[in-house]
Amino acid sequence: MGVLVSVSGAAATVLRNGLLYVVNLNTGSYTPSAAIFYYSSNNCSGTPYVDFGSSAPRQLTFVRYEQSPVGSGATAYVVSSGAMVFSAGSWSLGTGQCSAPTNSPANAYTFAQAGTIPAAAVGPLTVQ
Repeated sequence: MGVLVSVSGAAATVLRNGLLYVVNLNTGSYTPSAAIFYYSSNNCSGTPYVDFGSSAPRQLTFVRYEQSPVGSGATAYVVSSGAMVFSAGSWSLGTGQCSAPTNSPANAYTFAQAGTIPAAAVGPLTVQ
């Protein structure tokens, strides 16, 4: 499954192949955050950005909002830049729909594909 980094309630953060994943200890399933993709264009084209506030979890995997809830095999992403000032012209949510955002993130980050979400481990898992 990976190296245990931290535990909070029924959620464990594990390091696996250089990436951080959140795992539900009760079910063994991977439970990454879901992020909305923002674009500077008004038609969801060009470089996509994500908003993680003032500090992005650099190695923590996340999935595209449309992929939530997540199953194994979903495309995983990680942040690949520092925070930058950004003005969103559009965002992609729902089932790939593109629309004008109701707000613009104060801090935006570029990201890169990092493989896929692994299959669930057999739960419940215990920490010893």
